[in-house]
Formats: sequence, C-alpha cells, structure tokens
Amino acid sequence: MTKLPAKELLDGTKNPETTTGEFRLAMGNLRQFLFDLFGDESTDKETARQTLGIDLTQLNEDISKKADAELVEGVVKELVSDVVELANDVAKLAGEVASIVVAPVGTIYVQFAGQSTPEDLYGGTWENISPQYAGQFFRAEGGNAAAFGESQSQGLPNHTHQLKATGSDLYTYYGANYIYTTARVQNSVNGMINSIAAVSDNKIYGSSTEVRPDNSTIRIWKCIA
Repeated sequence: MTKLPAKELLDGTKNPETTTGEFRLAMGNLRQFLFDLFGDESTDKETARQTLGIDLTQLNEDISKKADAELVEGVVKELVSDVVELANDVAKLAGEVASIVVAPVGTIYVQFAGQSTPEDLYGGTWENISPQYAGQFFRAEGGNAAAFGESQSQGLPNHTHQLKATGSDLYTYYGANYIYTTARVQNSVNGMINSIAAVSDNKIYGSSTEVRPDNSTIRIWKCIA
C-alpha cells in the first residue's frame, strides 16, 4: 500500500521549501494512494480503509451485536464526514497543482541584475547560454538591423574635417593621404605641427577600446530539463 506523502511537502510549510522533484514525487504517491483506495483490487481497498482507521470487520461485529439504528446512523455520518473531508483535500491539492507554473524545455529566460534565477522561480534544470552571445548587444528586427539571426560588426558613420589658412610665404597643408603646397617656393620658414585629440572636446573619446553605449550585463538561460 502506497503511503501518503508528508503534509508539509504539499501545504508549503516544509523548510527548506519543497523542490519541483519532491513535489512531483509526492503527487505521484498521492495519486497511487487514491488509486489503491478506490481501485478495483479489494485487498488494496481494505488496506487503504485500515490506513484511514476504518475497520469494516469491527463495524460489522458492532452492528451484529447491537442492532441499533442509532449506532448505524452515527457510523454512517462519521464515514460520510470522512469522505467529504478527503474529497475537499483532494480538490484543494488539485487547485494547487493547477497553479504551479512549469517552464517547458527550450524556454529562454533573461536575468537582469538583482533578479532571481529561473531555477529559483520555476524549478527544473537551466543552462547559462550567455557565452554563446558574449558581449553582444541586441536590436529589434527591421530598419538598419541585419536579417533575423545574423550579427553586425562594429561601425561608425564617416566624418571629415577642413582646415583653412593664409600666409605670405611658403606654406604647406598636411592631412591624411593628402598634401597641398602653395606655388611660392622662396622664403621657406619652418613651422610647428599642432594637433588636438577628440577627448579634449568630449570625454567619451578615449575611454574605451570599443564602440559601445551605456549598458548593463545580463545572463541568458535556457531550460534543458
């Protein structure tokens, strides 16, 4: 005869809290117990009745010794009360089972900083698949985004700069891949090379070796069992 699971496994009083595996096992034992109680095998039903403290043999002896309608009525009422209480307990457990959320295998869960892991919330077995997307940002499909499932490399729009100067003697402009010299060649005078870093105008430049916006690190989980 299958034993009833411990009450604390089902009513939420167990410490530490009941795991998903323990709950499923308890529900399986409860189902088997009810099958034994109401099943087709008479020996199982008798064992179940004795587990509930119902001794039909003793009752029959009492009834045969005391053919008392009042005694019979009291026994029947007590049995009905026990059956109603058991039915209410089963209905309550059924409602609790229906309210349990179990994530199906393959579910993807994004965990933000300070939030619970999916295993704490839903139970089951989860794999941290963040390394598959290490360091990537995500954008919605459409617009300038790549096709769904594809990745884009870093990029910035091109920009240009102009320099305008005047002088009475020889002067030369220097720029990346470009040199322009005036027509005059006499009275050459050495000058100074001046440069300015972008960081002097905006502190965002030079603060990183990559192009990135403000961001916060997350974890990506996948339910595997």
